[in-house]
Order: sequence, then structure tokens, then C-alpha cells
Amino acid sequence: MTVNIERRPILVTGGTTGIGGETVELLASKGHQVYARVGKDRNFDDLNKIDNVKAVRLDVTDMDH
Repeated sequence: MTVNIERRPILVTGGTTGIGGETVELLASKGHQVYARVGKDRNFDDLNKIDNVKAVRLDVTDMDH
């Protein structure tokens, strides 16, 4: 079964490893612009090398930032 969804910008807050990392890669491969939250600097450069992926530093626990 194929699901056709619009290409949209998507934020993945756990986008560096495991299910989150796989989700980032899958969505980017489908043409979505993916913003992947990064917690460690070593992941930042690796994610930015993937087409359609922009790594962002974001603290989802801090409501003021």
C-alpha cells in the first residue's frame, strides 16, 4: 500500500540514532525537508551531509528558547 502525503517540512526531535535516525533518512529520501534535533556535535555534521536534512540545536525542555 502506498500513502501519498504532501512534502512538508518536518521536525524530528530524536533524529540522530535508532528509530529517529531511520525516520529522518526515510522522510528525507521521500523529498521532505527534515529538521533533525541534535544533542551532540558529532551528529551535527553527519546529519547536514544528508540531502534534505538540516540539523538544529534545540532544547525541547526549555520553553524560553
